[in-house]
Amino acid sequence: EFMKSPDSVFNPPDVLHEETSYHENDFLSRQNMLIGKEATAKLQDSKILLFGCGGGGSYIFESLVRAGIGHIGVVDFDTVSKSNINRQLIADITTLGQKKTTVAKARAAKINPDATITDFDIFATPENIPSLIKDFSPDYIADAIDNISGKISIIEIIGLIFLMIKSG
Repeated sequence: EFMKSPDSVFNPPDVLHEETSYHENDFLSRQNMLIGKEATAKLQDSKILLFGCGGGGSYIFESLVRAGIGHIGVVDFDTVSKSNINRQLIADITTLGQKKTTVAKARAAKINPDATITDFDIFATPENIPSLIKDFSPDYIADAIDNISGKISIIEIIGLIFLMIKSG
């Protein structure tokens, strides 16, 4: 009774090719039950700028994608290396040598194809952080960089424009 015949193996529906959008096909149904459709819609309308897509940043990025955030900007200059594999979500043997922002964007498309991902393949510095924030115009900023001067710059700019910050 426990074992089923090969003919009865469950084949999941191809939700990406149905007529309704991806979000209407249970992608966020559990979240809707927890926080409600109105709150989920607010997340889908949110714009978040993430600095860093490495050890902490890759997990933050994936969480934002899976939460249904509508537009995510990700800033990182680095490529995936072997030393990243044991601690970074985007790193595996198939992504070695690739830009972290490119890998993150591709991974997001497989999870939440309705999300808009803007990748900034640059090293965040006190000189370019102000224009990144101004040009992207995020609702929120997440800081996951390991550059102290960059962290200080993000905090100073946010203090000037009164955004909320989560630093990891």
